[in-house]
Amino acid sequence: MKQIVRKRGKGMNSVIAAAASVTIALTGVGMASAPASAATTKPVTIVVYPQGSWAENYNPFSPNALPGTAGAMYEPLVQFFMVSGKYQDWLINGFHWSNGNKTLTLNVRKGIEWSNGTAFSANDVVFTFDLMKKYPALDGNGVWQFLSSVSAPNPSTVVFTLKQPDIAAFYYLTSVLPVPQSVWSKIKNPVTYNNPSPVATGPFMLQRFSSQDYLLAKNPHYWQKGRPYVSGLSFPAYTSNSSVELALSRGQVDWGSLFAPDIQKTYVATNPAHHNYWFAQGAPVMLFTNDAKYPFNMPQVRIALSYAINRSAVSQSGEYGYEQPASALGIPPGQKSYINAQAQSQAPTQYNPKKALAILKSVGFKKNAQGQLLMPNGKPFSMQMLVVAPYSDWVQDVTVMAGDLQNIGINAQVKQLQYAAYYSDLQHGTFDTAIGWSFSGPNPYYFFNYAMNSAMTAPVGSVASTNFQRYKSKLADQYLKEYNSTSNPQVQAGLMNKLEQLWVKTMPSIPVVWGAFWNEYSTQNFTGWPTPQNPYTDPGPNDTALELTLLNIRPN
Repeated sequence: MKQIVRKRGKGMNSVIAAAASVTIALTGVGMASAPASAATTKPVTIVVYPQGSWAENYNPFSPNALPGTAGAMYEPLVQFFMVSGKYQDWLINGFHWSNGNKTLTLNVRKGIEWSNGTAFSANDVVFTFDLMKKYPALDGNGVWQFLSSVSAPNPSTVVFTLKQPDIAAFYYLTSVLPVPQSVWSKIKNPVTYNNPSPVATGPFMLQRFSSQDYLLAKNPHYWQKGRPYVSGLSFPAYTSNSSVELALSRGQVDWGSLFAPDIQKTYVATNPAHHNYWFAQGAPVMLFTNDAKYPFNMPQVRIALSYAINRSAVSQSGEYGYEQPASALGIPPGQKSYINAQAQSQAPTQYNPKKALAILKSVGFKKNAQGQLLMPNGKPFSMQMLVVAPYSDWVQDVTVMAGDLQNIGINAQVKQLQYAAYYSDLQHGTFDTAIGWSFSGPNPYYFFNYAMNSAMTAPVGSVASTNFQRYKSKLADQYLKEYNSTSNPQVQAGLMNKLEQLWVKTMPSIPVVWGAFWNEYSTQNFTGWPTPQNPYTDPGPNDTALELTLLNIRPN
């Protein structure tokens, strides 16, 4: 399933220092320039998801914006890479903190133009943030919950003043996609506006639209001279995963983002010389436990459940090996530099049902003559495991886990729901356990903050923003707050270690497999794609990081 990132929940007391800067040049990304003879009029054909037909919407604030709106047309101030945990200045070329980490100053890159040829400046950035303040529905990251003011003392400088020290704010503030003041100041209702003639700073601009296919062409005013190397982007509409899979196998799609069983057979084998995939491993898919509900409010129960799950079987049976078994610590492979070795060794990752039973018995669980596991109150241990009905891989994942739990005497039953009902149960805490995505960011602080911060949850029956498991810990809140208040790397490292150790001791919820970045690409027409050997950006045509790929692929 698709990972969700950059969501800052309501009421969040956020946290974290920006990740280590990525060492790639804006104009090179370690790749050779395209030869002049490589010019072609063929666009790159991209499929992000099957839609059936397109409804025109290029509003960068809208959750219904069409693929390519973010990244190909509208650009962030800073590019973040989830796989590596690195970042790259983009529409800015430097920043600094001051005033006890309550003031963030950005240096806006000079020489950038909007696609209509007018100059981009700090005033556009300030206008964008003021627009989000005036229309809170545009503020998807909730930045005005922690932002006090934003100003532009000159056309090349943006100054953010925060309500309190908040290092994590860098990620949310600089992920915003600026819009031109000269255009959007005239829009009567920017919330419902579908922006049919987008004006942006990115490498592509709209050329034509139909409900079955829309085309983006090169932006002649793009600030990275000579880029992009490709002439345009085509986004055809497909009705289903199977129709996309067929088009991929026939070479009709250059770049896709598809979960497909046996991708080696259905895609790679159809053209071994050119068909490739790279499913990089990202933030974990979780088994959420309802920590406000007995017996899941007992840390020993959550730890035991983690030992009882065969992650390798889940990976192979449900995810075809694409999503590898996760560490129970929850820090993905690309962010391994943050891992505390002691916490990693103590994480209940390995499959050990005997140990799971021993832990449960140590806190009063026991089996009856029928092999049922009884809770300390004498009642059989039964639980429902929620999953979204159409998500076939997750249904199989949960089926495998339910079998594991039944093997130790727990009456675990899979409950399939439509997405709206499933998500409502997660938000309101009306569940026992549920498979789901994890919220993440450019370093592990965000994962822990989303899952452990009491400000991110709510009483059962009220809506929680990200801490669906209702986990609460004064120590976690303290460590997260201290981390977010300092920019000292050594202090942050010490606090990260404490968070990791607290995680494995209490297991707020259970990481199961690493979430994949679904990514199929063909070298039949274009080369220069990111690969495991050259991972210069996140793979796949999702999120704004796709821009790095679009700037570096070139025609054969």
